[in-house]
Amino acid sequence: MRPSGAHTHPESGSGLAVAVAVIAAVAFVSASVPLAHALAGLLRAVLITVIAATVVLAVAAIVAIIVCLRRHRLPRPGQPSRLITSPARPVTTTLPPPRAVGAPAVHLHLHGITAEDAAAALARIPVVFDPPEGRRTGHA
Repeated sequence: MRPSGAHTHPESGSGLAVAVAVIAAVAFVSASVPLAHALAGLLRAVLITVIAATVVLAVAAIVAIIVCLRRHRLPRPGQPSRLITSPARPVTTTLPPPRAVGAPAVHLHLHGITAEDAAAALARIPVVFDPPEGRRTGHA
């Protein structure tokens, strides 16, 4: 039967479409219950992990602060600051008395000459012994 009016509705056909929809809904509901349990378990595991990590980090931070405060003890009210120290003692080092500057030593390069020429050149240089040091110099 067709209704009288401006529009018409399609015929519903067989009950197969309704049966497929009901089966699909039951399958979805039956599959979604274990899925919901799995997601709840996963969420619980993530939440426990986050809480445990937060607790571990909080304990580590507290230990680090305690160690830092013990190493670098801050003065309590009424105690003198450790930053203000007594004046340093003067360093007492005994330096040897300054020496008189002597003549520089002679350093000769005698290349390409004979032994007789080298002996003659060395004979012309006056040799003086510096008595305090016993050092031989080439100047008078």
